[in-house]
Amino acid sequence: MYSFEKSGGTAREERKIEAFREILIECQLEDMGYSGVRNKYQGKIRQGVANEKWKLLFPTGTILEKLEKLQRNLKEWANSIKKGREGLKKKLTKELGMLLAKERDDNTIAKIIDTKVHLNMEIDRNEIY
Repeated sequence: MYSFEKSGGTAREERKIEAFREILIECQLEDMGYSGVRNKYQGKIRQGVANEKWKLLFPTGTILEKLEKLQRNLKEWANSIKKGREGLKKKLTKELGMLLAKERDDNTIAKIIDTKVHLNMEIDRNEIY
């Protein structure tokens, strides 16, 4: 927010710091302060900005507590997505196994190809995710 808050490293141009403050105002964000040690060799510094809606979602505690709660919620969300993707992959694999065990006709071959395509796409999505 201000040049006196920065310690170490290359000094920032005052016009860039001012531009940053103007963006915060324009986006209706406010400085939530920092938590941690200001020496990079002794620990991490966590600093953030938030708008009023975010503060209402996370009303209690320090910025560090809010970020930790957010981290937990994001991990739970990611795990639920992963679980859903794994379920779909298992379903497609089971379906493919049943199709491969069937007698082959044009319809079955078309379903096998379609299922393989969907399974491969799901495997690719998992890797990308």
